Amino acid sequence: FWKQLLSKVKSWTDLEPALIGAVEELIDFVTEPPQR
Repeated sequence: FWKQLLSKVKSWTDLEPALIGAVEELIDFVTEPPQR
C-alpha cells in the first residue's frame, strides 16, 4: 500500500488535507509518551 501511495505522490501538497491531518494525528498518537 505505501509503495503504491508514494509512487503517486510527489510531495505533501498532493495529498488531501484531511489525510495529512489524520497522518499527523497518527504520528502524534504513536510517538506520544503514555499519560499516567
